Amino acid sequence: MKKNMKAGGPMKALDFCSQEAYTLTQKVNKKLPKGVNVKRISMKYRNPANKPEADEAVVLEALKQLKSANVILPKQIVQKVDGNTYKYYKPLVIHKKVCLKCHGDITDVELRRAIEARYPIDKAIHYKMSDLRGAIVVTIKK
Repeated sequence: MKKNMKAGGPMKALDFCSQEAYTLTQKVNKKLPKGVNVKRISMKYRNPANKPEADEAVVLEALKQLKSANVILPKQIVQKVDGNTYKYYKPLVIHKKVCLKCHGDITDVELRRAIEARYPIDKAIHYKMSDLRGAIVVTIKK
């Protein structure tokens, strides 16, 4: 994504994200051992594939409350789902202004329209610096 942003700005990065980001995640999952799965989640997702499951939404909400209370977020959380399943969460926080070009208050009309065309139910906007964007979740089943 960074390479595309440098090569052609937010429009080129949007092309990459909308066409390749989910595919890259699928490729990573194919290389992982059986029972291990990785995904990105967000309460304000752009792609419905990144909508959290119920237990994941609880973790994201807890992280959001900690962030709102100015508590330093943990680098990771490990959740025991059941006797055979664990979930590892890595919070994603917006630390770079470049992220806000597509996830902040988008002022570029052409970019906004392009995002709306690709993601008609987009919720991943109006972020500010240091906002919790979501999390990477690794599910491990025995």
